[in-house]
Amino acid sequence: MIKQTNNYKYKKYLLISSVGDESYHKKCEWNYQDKNYDFFLVYYEPHKNVKKSYYKKNSDFYLHLYGKKMKHSYHVFQLDLIAKYDYIFVLDNDIKISGKDISRLFTLATKLNANLLAPSAKIQNTNHEDVISIVKFYYENYKNVKGNFWKLQKILPVNLINTYNEILKYSSWVQMLQLGPIKDKYIKCTNLIENGVCMIKRQILDKFRVNLNLMKQFNSGIVFDSIVANYSNFNKIFICDYIYYQHMIPYRNKEEDWKEAKRLLNYIVKYKIFKRKFIELWPNVIKIKIFNLKDYNKHKNDCDYLDHYMNIIKE
Repeated sequence: MIKQTNNYKYKKYLLISSVGDESYHKKCEWNYQDKNYDFFLVYYEPHKNVKKSYYKKNSDFYLHLYGKKMKHSYHVFQLDLIAKYDYIFVLDNDIKISGKDISRLFTLATKLNANLLAPSAKIQNTNHEDVISIVKFYYENYKNVKGNFWKLQKILPVNLINTYNEILKYSSWVQMLQLGPIKDKYIKCTNLIENGVCMIKRQILDKFRVNLNLMKQFNSGIVFDSIVANYSNFNKIFICDYIYYQHMIPYRNKEEDWKEAKRLLNYIVKYKIFKRKFIELWPNVIKIKIFNLKDYNKHKNDCDYLDHYMNIIKE
């Protein structure tokens, strides 16, 4: 690991991303001059002739590692460096969001004292009004699909099916979708934010990173979002509706990821990773409350969903 200066002054926040030659860290200026965070770049391209000047221009810290992102996280999360930060943002490299918006999200995380925070998802190549229509249709027909957003296609109006299919290429969770006008500054309280856009309070991440054997089980990021949600006790998990990202590359290797998820879930149960029962998160148990940022103090007691899940366990 390289630090840029001998007397480096650490910021309060850390952005981590595993990047390659086609990643969005340069296009979106994640390392812009006035950012309020440090940027840890893990470069995975197998180029032997990459000059150190490349890293210095594009990051505050770097490693050169091959493999998938959670294999990188296994090494990065063990560093003493992590303990210096209030929030760590683990961001996929195919996410289009500006460095300035990342700074705004870090500031918002502190303001809300969030355990987890994410921007909302705006789906490329779609009419946004159709996306909103699909979300409304989902909640109007919630009982008909038993809360499963992934099975909505069976009853959707024909004119919305193409947009729905585009949504599932880039996001699996309805609560992530950007809904309101940007000027209204809506915030969503929820119980899960999607992996790959996950800003984590460092004390929550500490609960995960101390378990080296658990970290070794990961290849992709599947189930990581559920694990940090469980570690957060489903409390103070937020999606910022007015700051959004675009996922630029459709999901791949879904079958492989689901096999990994099954293996991970079995491991969590077998080795009793959680003192209470580990709660799996599926669309039919996702909760969401939407309010204006200026009204947060009125709603902050409504952003704790642990009792909701404990009742599900009892049932």
